[in-house]
Amino acid sequence: MSLLKKIVLLILLIFIAGWGLVKLALPKNKPADDSWVKVEKQLIPDNMTVTDTDTVLMIHGFAGSPFDFKPLAVKLTNLGYRVVLPTTPGQLNQDYSSDYHDYQPEYYINWINNLVSNEIKKSNGRVYLAGFSMGGTLSTIAAVSNKIDKLILIAPFYSLTTANDFIWKSSHWLSKIINGVPNLTLGAINDPKGDAEYYPGSEVIRLDAYDSLERLAQTAVKCIPEIEVPILVLGSKNDKVASFEYTKELFNSNKNAKIIEYEKSNHVLLYDYDKESAISNIVLFLEKDKD
Repeated sequence: MSLLKKIVLLILLIFIAGWGLVKLALPKNKPADDSWVKVEKQLIPDNMTVTDTDTVLMIHGFAGSPFDFKPLAVKLTNLGYRVVLPTTPGQLNQDYSSDYHDYQPEYYINWINNLVSNEIKKSNGRVYLAGFSMGGTLSTIAAVSNKIDKLILIAPFYSLTTANDFIWKSSHWLSKIINGVPNLTLGAINDPKGDAEYYPGSEVIRLDAYDSLERLAQTAVKCIPEIEVPILVLGSKNDKVASFEYTKELFNSNKNAKIIEYEKSNHVLLYDYDKESAISNIVLFLEKDKD
């Protein structure tokens, strides 16, 4: 390993260790109903069954959980939608010793396609697909292979905001020394109230899990021109995790895409300053042309 790489690794290790100590000193309180960060959820409107209403399938983010979508899920259920929130394999409770080798991009692509296909078979109504961050990456891929009715992408991940390739390569170097790092995206919410409310699916990020995400993103980028259903893309110009500038470039040429850009929020849009506007725009998008 060159001297430059050793220096970079040392700097990264010092930063990660320092940030991890900060997180340990300021632990977050779990939500009152912690099932949202532990298990998959299904919300069915009163007096309805699984098959007689429209379904919104929500795919959470990297190291996230169904809690990522709770504000939107509750709103849509109250409006009469059935909401399905699976837990993405390998994302909840990542740790420094777990074996991640099974969760390669091919595994995730098969998982998301089977999940969406089964929901389409199960429902007599429309099936909408919504993805946040890594969930947006997976949903982008699934939208090409499955006959969904509409696609909603909230801060989808296709690239980091800065130095994507450098950080990706650096994670390979680091993975030879340590398996995981503290989840550095926990503070990706500008609104203090939302930041206090939000809780992640995992406080640890496996470096091999991040590598899998980057490779999934490359596949997703190639799928974007092939998506033929209406698409709503929401994100913030101040997202410090996923580059929304790059996302806009990718979708500008897709005639089916509507892009809404916010300015006040960070990455976790549904817990940030623009939460209410984002939810309202999603409702309008779903309700349009239903009759």
